[in-house]
Amino acid sequence: MKKQELLDAIDLANGEDDCTCGVAANSSNPTEHDQYCAFRLFKEAVTHIERGWKMVITPEQRDEMLNAAKPLMKWIAENGHPHCKVLVGPANIELVEGVATAGTLEFVKD
Repeated sequence: MKKQELLDAIDLANGEDDCTCGVAANSSNPTEHDQYCAFRLFKEAVTHIERGWKMVITPEQRDEMLNAAKPLMKWIAENGHPHCKVLVGPANIELVEGVATAGTLEFVKD
């Protein structure tokens, strides 16, 4: 797969112009945010492409998901710090902490 195909997949994986990763709100460096989000979305897109996963939700389902998550988002804001995340699955929930992150597209072939 070529780099442009992966970058196009990133655009599809993001699905919106406004980022909700939280790095932008917690960083005075826009480049840090761009690098973080690009690498995160790149990894997600590659995984989805390799495994043939494609979940499509409607705008209504996206709103419903956000409304369901807001109590948990509030809990994290009150009890965690900017580097805490909660991963929620159908059978478990996990509180994780980002210690460090870095990424590069330097080695992705065109």
